[in-house]
Amino acid sequence: MFILLAQMNREGKKAIEPSLEHLRESGDIEQDADVVEFLWENPDDTDPGRYAPGSKVIQSIIAKGRDVGVNRFRYGFYGPYQQFVDLPPRD
Repeated sequence: MFILLAQMNREGKKAIEPSLEHLRESGDIEQDADVVEFLWENPDDTDPGRYAPGSKVIQSIIAKGRDVGVNRFRYGFYGPYQQFVDLPPRD
């Protein structure tokens, strides 16, 4: 198994959420990768009182998944412990 980190192009900074076309050299990544997952912090998505103080809500999209499909997730991330906790989807 290999994990590859990729850089977003400039149009990705303007978007609300990332997608495959925001990756640099995305044609090669789309063709060769089995799974492409994006993780990012959306400052508008907060979950006060749900998790530890100082935690952040991290959005996740599996944009390509050969054997796993496409899906969305939300995580609570608590930096001092490098801990992710599943959060329910937003309505």
